[in-house]
Amino acid sequence: MSTNAAIGLTMPDGTIKAVYLHWDGYITDGGAGETLAEHYQDRAKVEKLISLGFLSSLGAEVDPDPASPHSWTNPQPGVTVAYHRDRKEPLQPAVEFKDKDLFAEEAKGNLWAEYAYLFEDGHWLMCDLHLSAKPWKWKVLSDVLAQNGWKLNGKPVEL
Repeated sequence: MSTNAAIGLTMPDGTIKAVYLHWDGYITDGGAGETLAEHYQDRAKVEKLISLGFLSSLGAEVDPDPASPHSWTNPQPGVTVAYHRDRKEPLQPAVEFKDKDLFAEEAKGNLWAEYAYLFEDGHWLMCDLHLSAKPWKWKVLSDVLAQNGWKLNGKPVEL
């Protein structure tokens, strides 16, 4: 069974662009939370991820090695799998929201997400949608990970 998530990016005008993630949207244990915190700290890389549209799975890398095959049925290890690029489905582009609260509400309702992740001002925020309701409780992702004993590059992350 999948754990769905929504991954968003705050734009310069304050709106949010977000995509659906089907697999492994949970926070820890190799899920989207850890992957985003470890491998998506650069805004340009997050923009590239969002530009893929809806995602089947999230990897440490956005782009596959062009010298090797990469598809939904034969993904390269550690590479994101996108419905459009890798499954050849019609593009489901990022959805735009006017603010964080609407993003959380729509992520839970229309995107069927259990977690929402938002890259804003150079860091990740997260909202546990199945434990939270209005008013939405956004937390700093690295703080949540640190509370769960997460380590970045083998070193504990301090609050």
